[in-house]
Amino acid sequence: MPLSAVQPPFVSRDREFAQLTERLAATRAGSGGVIAIAGDAGIGKTRLLGQLEAHAREQGWTILSGRAYQADGLPPYLPFIEALREFMRRLSDDELRERLGGAADVAVLVPEICSRLPEFSALSAAAGIDRYRLFEGITDFLLSVARSAKAGVLLALDDLHWVDTPSLLLLQHVARRLGGATLAGSSDLSRCRGGPEPPSEHPACRSHARSGRRASAAARAVCG
Repeated sequence: MPLSAVQPPFVSRDREFAQLTERLAATRAGSGGVIAIAGDAGIGKTRLLGQLEAHAREQGWTILSGRAYQADGLPPYLPFIEALREFMRRLSDDELRERLGGAADVAVLVPEICSRLPEFSALSAAAGIDRYRLFEGITDFLLSVARSAKAGVLLALDDLHWVDTPSLLLLQHVARRLGGATLAGSSDLSRCRGGPEPPSEHPACRSHARSGRRASAAARAVCG
């Protein structure tokens, strides 16, 4: 039987999609925030996130995409590493240098920076792996990208129900500094409803709740 024959049908999410696009419009006006797309597994959250990315891209947004995975032995911060690495590959060396500014700490997550910009090697080594400096450096980089973007930046993180704790802490840190920025974070959470863990107990759900309270504005599109 073809794989497509056993996939669950996509359910129209016009209401949820409208919520997401409204959140993007508010972000474009300078009210950054975090959007959580939550619901049971297999009901179209990833596709809804993909529609949001396509819509934002058509509107001139810069898209950074990453994903969490259900596997052992993966490095911490993998969703952010994927998003940052893919975006940086689109930049020239001069553009990358300008966006980074003095945020050499980002090279801790994306070592390729040092091969492209050798002057960051010594700065990165001196910075070490202090968590607060790392979080500040990544947030500064994202905000720098947002300031230079045509419309804004959408950081889209998929399958965060598998995410590691360091990535959740980084997401919270970024959320605290979104006020007044044209930067939106959007993520897909599968276990926040109908999963093996109660919504309030799952770490990803707790993280989004805290991020929503700390950001200047936040939305939660629930698929159910």
